[in-house]
Amino acid sequence: MRSEIFHPPNALSALNGGERAAAVPRILSVNGEVLDAPHVGYDALLEVAFGAPGGGARVTAVSLVAPSSATHGFNSHQRVVFLSLRELDEGQGLLRVRTPPSPGVAPPGLYMLYLINGQKDYGAGAWIHLVDKRGDGKRLSPTAVAVA
Repeated sequence: MRSEIFHPPNALSALNGGERAAAVPRILSVNGEVLDAPHVGYDALLEVAFGAPGGGARVTAVSLVAPSSATHGFNSHQRVVFLSLRELDEGQGLLRVRTPPSPGVAPPGLYMLYLINGQKDYGAGAWIHLVDKRGDGKRLSPTAVAVA
């Protein structure tokens, strides 16, 4: 039996302090929370504080990535959603993005938030929890969203 761990070159460069490490954006907090996964609703603004080891972080895209759930070689939960960048202040290390508009785009649940720079490098992600806060406050399951 043989197992391997794949490390993309950009991740190795950032981890080993390579030339691209200074430009990798690092999430410092999401909506003021550092460690906890904040609960956020749909079509809401997220405020993200970020930085970089060398102070040269340039954010060009923000994405949400759903955790994997593979069975028998098929991942039925594979999902990447790019968020709309509303405000960006690289000098202050602060940005605001709009969350997906509805559960039809990203079903409720946990997602990793990633900041991506112009070289397509990204640092460690931060968990957020998308919840459906519409109507009577009941959370819709992905099945209910598909049927609705």
